Amino acid sequence: MNFSLKSLFKKKADTVYAALLVSESSGRVLYIKPDGATGMQVLGTQKLRLHAGWDGLIDDLDDALYNLDTTHKVRVNELILFVSDFHVEVQTRVLHKPFSKTIKDITKHLDLQPIGFIECYEAVLRNYRARNLQDARHAIMLEFEQEHVSVMVVVADAVVHHDKIARLDDWLGSINTS
Repeated sequence: MNFSLKSLFKKKADTVYAALLVSESSGRVLYIKPDGATGMQVLGTQKLRLHAGWDGLIDDLDDALYNLDTTHKVRVNELILFVSDFHVEVQTRVLHKPFSKTIKDITKHLDLQPIGFIECYEAVLRNYRARNLQDARHAIMLEFEQEHVSVMVVVADAVVHHDKIARLDDWLGSINTS
């Protein structure tokens, strides 16, 4: 699996990054490195258990990083965040303060340098653009979380509508209200 995030990485092709993807109830850590031909190459992945919810995220992440370090015989120092729409303020596109504080705690306790963040839907769009797929020029993207659904409408490579709506038992009805 490859990602096209070349613009985020200005370092050597042999640099390995930890990428963290967390949602309200689960998470995943990926070890990725630049790949000149296709963008980014995923070297390995580890699911986060989140036994104690977000309160135990640092310990769960530390365990996952140790497993990936051991498997791939590399120590990562830099962290990239793949964030869901749930973690970003719609108007300002800034991380919500509780999540931002959690990330600061993670980087401090685990001695990681945060590189930045990219929203999941942006990563998908960039991947399509890098592969020159015309399908990405116009799309409706949905992001489901436990408590809400995000709807993004993409026209000519730009998000023209972005809305978060409460997720009801009738999720299709939730989307229709948007």
